[in-house]
Amino acid sequence: MERALSAVAGTIRQMEARDIDAVIAIQRQSREAAQWLRTDYEALTRGTGPCFVAEDGARAVGFLTARLVADEMEILNLVVDPAVRRQRFASRLLRQAIDWCANNKIGKVHLEVRASNAAARALYKKHGFRATGVRANYYRDPDDDAVVLTAAVTK
Repeated sequence: MERALSAVAGTIRQMEARDIDAVIAIQRQSREAAQWLRTDYEALTRGTGPCFVAEDGARAVGFLTARLVADEMEILNLVVDPAVRRQRFASRLLRQAIDWCANNKIGKVHLEVRASNAAARALYKKHGFRATGVRANYYRDPDDDAVVLTAAVTK
């Protein structure tokens, strides 16, 4: 199990099955997030991959899900409760995932982000991600292109 990272407010820890209800509630509040099913999260929590929850006190306020593909990590969803955005939870979740990669000899991280999501794109840029492609009409509800972002992981 990953070591929980304490910060000024809250902790980041490995996602567990007990987190699924809170994760789904956070996801539902974020229309721009991929809307996954309970069974998808159940499968992720049974794996050994890098999936993390941000807590503020005893309450989950954000999460990051990812999967390993060969020697790369793909970030699948990074979502923070709208009520606590701009409090660095997303940055801390992302940093934990990148650190996990470095500790597990994973050399590259990639993801797709809505082209219209300027705040998320700025966050990823701040953490060393660069645009490497576009997937036209990738997202639905609302329709949007996806920008493919990639970052090299360094120790």
